[in-house]
Amino acid sequence: ATCCPTATGGYGCCPSAGATCCSDHEHCCPKEYPVCDVAQGLCKKSGADVFGISMMKKEEATPAPMTTCPDGSSCSSDATCCPTATGGYGCCPSAGATCCSDHEHCCPKEYPVCDVAQGLCKKSGADVFGISMMKKEEATPAPMTTCPDGSSCSS
Repeated sequence: ATCCPTATGGYGCCPSAGATCCSDHEHCCPKEYPVCDVAQGLCKKSGADVFGISMMKKEEATPAPMTTCPDGSSCSSDATCCPTATGGYGCCPSAGATCCSDHEHCCPKEYPVCDVAQGLCKKSGADVFGISMMKKEEATPAPMTTCPDGSSCSS
């Protein structure tokens, strides 16, 4: 897919890789027919061509995720990206959370100290009591094509 600007300032998806985005902000042309003839609604191999193929209508891009993890995966806006043991990222279901060293759990910002041995989140390392650690959830995989505004097109 190719990300193409829309008239409203966002992005749409052309269903063809390496496509040309047309000036009408609604259509695109595949790389084999890179010239947009907006007046005729055709994609042509060159500006001198009389014939061509019909222009393709862009599809709507998927809105940008609110929290993007360093590997490109994403979590909801009220979650925190935390590294996993396998090198990817998971989502802690709390904003501003502390990621625990076991790579499986996290603690909310109100209880920022992970006591992995006891399975507790504490307000400080000296605390005896705390709350249960939270289990991370799976992050949404990175999209195949990311547009400049963070929205995405599936390939």
